[in-house]
Amino acid sequence: MSSLSTVIRRTIKNFRLKRGKEYKSVIKQIWENLVLILRIQLEPHEYYLFRLYEKNVKKDHVITYLNSAQFSRDINPVLNPPQWHHMLNDKLIFNHYFRNLGIPVAHQYGFYSEDFGFLNNGGNLSSRKDFLDFLLMEKPENLVLKPHDTFGGLGIFIFNNIQYDNDIVFRSSNGTTLTYSELSAKLDSMLKEIRKIKGFVVEAVIGQHPVLQKIYPHSVNTLRILTYLTKDGRPKILGTRIRMGRNGNLVDNISQGGIHATIDIETGRITGGLSIISREQSYITDHPDTGARFKGIEIPHWPLILDLCRKAAKVIPLQRFVGWDIAVGESGPVIIEGNSTGVEVAYDQLGDRGFMTEEFRNDMLAYGIRFPDRLPGINPVKIYQSYKISRRLNKVG
Repeated sequence: MSSLSTVIRRTIKNFRLKRGKEYKSVIKQIWENLVLILRIQLEPHEYYLFRLYEKNVKKDHVITYLNSAQFSRDINPVLNPPQWHHMLNDKLIFNHYFRNLGIPVAHQYGFYSEDFGFLNNGGNLSSRKDFLDFLLMEKPENLVLKPHDTFGGLGIFIFNNIQYDNDIVFRSSNGTTLTYSELSAKLDSMLKEIRKIKGFVVEAVIGQHPVLQKIYPHSVNTLRILTYLTKDGRPKILGTRIRMGRNGNLVDNISQGGIHATIDIETGRITGGLSIISREQSYITDHPDTGARFKGIEIPHWPLILDLCRKAAKVIPLQRFVGWDIAVGESGPVIIEGNSTGVEVAYDQLGDRGFMTEEFRNDMLAYGIRFPDRLPGINPVKIYQSYKISRRLNKVG
C-alpha cells in the first residue's frame, strides 16, 4: 500500500495547473489529466509538456505523442531486452565497447574504485596513492570523473584545468576549486556513503565547438539523438534535441535546471527551448544566463552527427531504441553515452506533434506493438502494468 500511495503522491505533485484566459479552465485540466491517466497512463507533467492545456488543443491530440508509459511498458521490453541494458547503462563497458568498434568516444584513462580500480595501460587505480601516481605521471590538463552506473548527472566532477605546483589544484569552469586532498576525500566518501556509486570512470574533458560554447560555457551542451532499429535492422532517427546547462552548473540535465530545445532533423537548426524552474515551464529563445540567442543556430557537423548515431545504432542491435548523448567538438561529434532504460521520450516531443506518425506506428507494428489510433477506453491490465513500472522506477530513484 505504501508503494501505491507513493506513486499517487508523486502523480499529484506533478500537476502543474496553468491559469489564464488562453488556457483551459483549472477544472477541465484536472478532469483531462485524470481521464488520460486512466485511459493511456499519461503522466501529468507530460500533459503540460505536450501543451494539452491550451484552449485550442483537444485531449485526443495526445495520441500523436509517444508517452513514457507506452515506451516503458510496450516498447522497451521488446526492443531493449533487460539482460543487455548494461551495455549502455554502464559507462565503463560502454566506452570500451564502442571505442573498440571505431566509434568516437571520450578518451578514457581508467576506473577509480577501492575494490577493482585500474588504468587502461594496466596499472592500478584502487587507492589515493594510485590516483596521485597517475596524476603525477600523466599530468592531464583536464579531467572528468563520473560514477559508472548512475543517471541525471549524479556525482559527476568536471575539471577544465588542473595545476601541478606545490599542490595539485583542480578548477572547474564555474570557479569551483578543489585541492588533491579535498577531491580524493570526496571521492572516497561518495564510494562509502552512496550505495549506487561503486567507482568512477576517469576521462578527459571533451572540448565543445565554439558555436555551442558561446551559448553556455560551463557545461558540455550535449545533443540527445533518438534512434531505433526497424525489424529488418534499418536505423532511423526519431527525435533530436539539445540540452544546455544553467546557473553555473557543470551538467546540462533538466533535473539540474538545464534547458532543452528541439532540433529540426532536416536542417540541424535549434528551435525554441524549454526551461523548467520550480515546476514552472517557460518557452524561451535566448539563454537566460549568457543572453546568447540559440533559436535558429545550426548545429555544427549535423550530417556527420546523424550518420554517427545511425552507425552506433547498428552495432548495438540488442538495444534497438536508444537515446544517444553527443558532444560536438571542433573536429566532429563524440558519443558520451547511450541510454535505453533512461530515455525521456516526452522531452523529445516539445513541438506541435509527437512521434506517433504512420511510419513509426508501422515500424512498431512489425514488432507486434500496436498503438491506438484513437483515445482508447480504460484497460485495467495496462494500468496495473504501468503501476508496477512506476513503482520500480520510484525504488530506483
